[in-house]
Amino acid sequence: MSRLTLLLFFTCFVQSVVGSTTFRLASYYNDHMVLQMAPERANIWGYANKGAQIEVTLKGKVFSAVATSTSFSADAVWKVTLDPVPPSGPFTITISSLSNGIHEVIELNDVLFGDVWVCSGQSNMAFEVKQAFNGTEELLKSYEYPNVRVFAVQQVESSIPFYDLKAVYQPWSQPTPETLGKDTATFTYFSAVCWFFGRDLYDHLKYPIGLISTNWGGTPVEAWSSPDALAKCKMTIKKYAWNEVNKEGYDFTKHEVGGPSGHSVLWNAMINPLINITIKGTIWYQGTCIILF
Repeated sequence: MSRLTLLLFFTCFVQSVVGSTTFRLASYYNDHMVLQMAPERANIWGYANKGAQIEVTLKGKVFSAVATSTSFSADAVWKVTLDPVPPSGPFTITISSLSNGIHEVIELNDVLFGDVWVCSGQSNMAFEVKQAFNGTEELLKSYEYPNVRVFAVQQVESSIPFYDLKAVYQPWSQPTPETLGKDTATFTYFSAVCWFFGRDLYDHLKYPIGLISTNWGGTPVEAWSSPDALAKCKMTIKKYAWNEVNKEGYDFTKHEVGGPSGHSVLWNAMINPLINITIKGTIWYQGTCIILF
């Protein structure tokens, strides 16, 4: 084998190995994010080749993990839990992976520590900032709150639980008219209730607030409930009436009331993945229908 042939073979082999790496963060970690502050301990997780050595560096301290196989992902998964951090920032967090001699680095910049809140529900929560009274003015006021960060989950349904989000409308961002949905289709993002809640919290607490908006209009509470919760409530019947006025039964496996209505389909895709991050709490706003058994 000539030197040129050997060099080409080696180059192609290296490119193949590098191209096959799976090192990445879970869907809700990116620049400008808020991680949950003390006394809780925020976690960071992601994907890598099996056996990859992971190091997460924050404020000079290194947290280590090894990527291991899981039942829910074809890629190996790693996770670290940080020390409690008081409300503060911004910080840069460095995440590195060493696998099969390949060293890769991801940096998260402008990371704050504060309280993280999940805002969910149907159309009452999906109602957007731009639809509120004085919506244009309120959007412009967003520039006054650089330490309130926003993240919007894309509307996805699933018959099985997801461990990670499949898609997002808006990754972690500083608030601007654009990141709050000034130019988007209505009832996608960003929730007016969620935004005003977080803004008022910041006015009172004076430390960073992270807001995760995950909602879908025209959906019943069954779609947002976990299988365990539905089982405890003996919610096994497929047919319900949407309200007392219209007694006609709706099939809650179809989109007959404006959005997905199958049991747990939104819990699986839009809530269950959020269990894997550390949060302060949740708020819920839904004009629930009357369920008739």
